[in-house]
Amino acid sequence: MLIFAFLACGDKDSSDSATQQAPEPTTEPAGEPATEPASEPGGEPATEPATEPATEPASEPASETPPSREELCEDWCHVTESNCAEYAVHPHESCLDFCNHELQVIPDGAADDTEGNSLYCRINHANNAASLQGAELHSSCEAASFNGGGVCGNTCENYCAQVDMTCNPDNNSEYNGAPNYSSQEECIQICETEFTGQPLPNPPVPITNFGYGNTADCRYYHIKVSMMHADGGPAAYSMHCPHGSAPSTSDTCDDEAKPNMANYCSFVTTFCTDEHALFENNDVAGCMGIMNPLTPMPYAEGPFPSFQDSSGSTMGCLNYWAYQTALDSANCAKADWREENWVSNGGQGICHP
Repeated sequence: MLIFAFLACGDKDSSDSATQQAPEPTTEPAGEPATEPASEPGGEPATEPATEPATEPASEPASETPPSREELCEDWCHVTESNCAEYAVHPHESCLDFCNHELQVIPDGAADDTEGNSLYCRINHANNAASLQGAELHSSCEAASFNGGGVCGNTCENYCAQVDMTCNPDNNSEYNGAPNYSSQEECIQICETEFTGQPLPNPPVPITNFGYGNTADCRYYHIKVSMMHADGGPAAYSMHCPHGSAPSTSDTCDDEAKPNMANYCSFVTTFCTDEHALFENNDVAGCMGIMNPLTPMPYAEGPFPSFQDSSGSTMGCLNYWAYQTALDSANCAKADWREENWVSNGGQGICHP
């Protein structure tokens, strides 16, 4: 009988290993036992989510430095001269003096202002005027003017705030007179009820730059002028604060005011210089010394409406073209008083018989 001996698989290895010492199990370092990662369905161990590298928080963009008052004033003066010349403060240096004056109560405002008493409001309307015509241009330029045109602040409120700062010794140490008003409330009430003059239909310049007639604009104009010539010290305020008061004076903010030689001489000696000069010494006193004897002949005085005269031998005509010299020095020839330079004698002087 055949006997087959079968060895179970591995029996030999098992018997050999039985004679060897069993290896010690690997031990984890002392502490909490390691945890196996949880298995995903299907038996595969879960993978740890990838860790994003730490990132620095995004830095805020650097904020722009707002323009200085001097820069805003330069912008306002330049853009009004460019787009709204008739409404601008002339000459440029005087515009800057007015805008940068320490008594100025027109705040900078916000960059997007289109109403309210601010410099930005005026700048925005002056910029907008570049694309306008007709009545829209007129309205935008009025808003861009120094008094705000009723858009960049209420005219009476703007005027009263400015006159209180300028013509009140409590606020202006250079002014030696009595305050023009006892309070802002009184000023506004008088402005709204008593400054009732009607603008001329065809004035030589817009009403905001016209220093005659019973209007708030006229009074505000004279307060502005006192600040344009503040380098003259107290004399500038002593002259112009009365013009800018409620009673004003009969030769300025009054509906009976007449064109005068002082106004003519002030303009032509300021804007007609060098080759355009109409007087040798080009000073107001010298001009008036020459011009006063020419009244009433050949230059006749006229009533308030004669400020609109653009021709003829009247003082109104001389004033009309004197105003225009601020806009273009070529107009100096039209304002020439000398007979040999009249159009009738081959020159360009328009104001002649």
